[in-house]
Amino acid sequence: MDPLLVILAIPISILAGLGASLVGLTAWPLVVPVLLIVGNYSPQEAILTSMIIDVVNATIVTLFFRKRTSVGIELGTGLRMGASAGVPAVIAAFLVYPILGFYADLFKGGSGVINMFLGSLFVIQAFRTNGVAPSEDKGASVAKTERWSVVYVFCVVQGIVTGIIGIGGAMNLVIVMLIFTSFQTRRAVGTAMSATVILLLGTISVYLVRSALVVPTLDIILLVSSIASFACILGLLKSDSISEKYLRLAIGVVVLAAAVFSLLQVALL
Repeated sequence: MDPLLVILAIPISILAGLGASLVGLTAWPLVVPVLLIVGNYSPQEAILTSMIIDVVNATIVTLFFRKRTSVGIELGTGLRMGASAGVPAVIAAFLVYPILGFYADLFKGGSGVINMFLGSLFVIQAFRTNGVAPSEDKGASVAKTERWSVVYVFCVVQGIVTGIIGIGGAMNLVIVMLIFTSFQTRRAVGTAMSATVILLLGTISVYLVRSALVVPTLDIILLVSSIASFACILGLLKSDSISEKYLRLAIGVVVLAAAVFSLLQVALL
């Protein structure tokens, strides 16, 4: 493994793990650009690597929140969201896989700008949110005005996007759920991550079949996933004691850090 990749893997893994635990942040804007620029891997190899790291993080988050009954994540809802996103993702990935190389340059920084916007949005939300104790999110009642049709339509759109560029969509699903449902952050994260497991497993299967089960980045996956898993578990444990206001602030800071790191990769490498 390239020594520079090993050095960069440490901050990448920590940010990916913490971001996943707080808001379902995908490793895509951190992992894909550096593998393309430093590792000279193909877009297919870089995206497959990112998705495998994401599915490990998503599984950890889902299992953690599943045991936290006070959070009240809804696996049934997550399964339906995952199926809604997974079917179009599989179809799109199968069709697009051969031509990913033609637009590889689009993967080298554009996501940093998007994450900068999303991170700023969470910071603004944090200052507009009253502190809510984690224990208050029981998930016992659901507002009748929830617009779940919008959420499921977005799942289809997210599935298509994931199939085209391989980006994990949990953070986007969390944002949509926070806007259109009564879910608080932890409940939204846990439910969205359970959906993402299904979404990514389907897309990963297409990539593995298309690549004849060849994964040349196994060493990178093992290194990043190991560190990211530790950071993810640490973030989950700490998030239990953080109010809704400061949780959203922490989310914003992590997403902004990921955005800056992604942009620096393109500017300096």
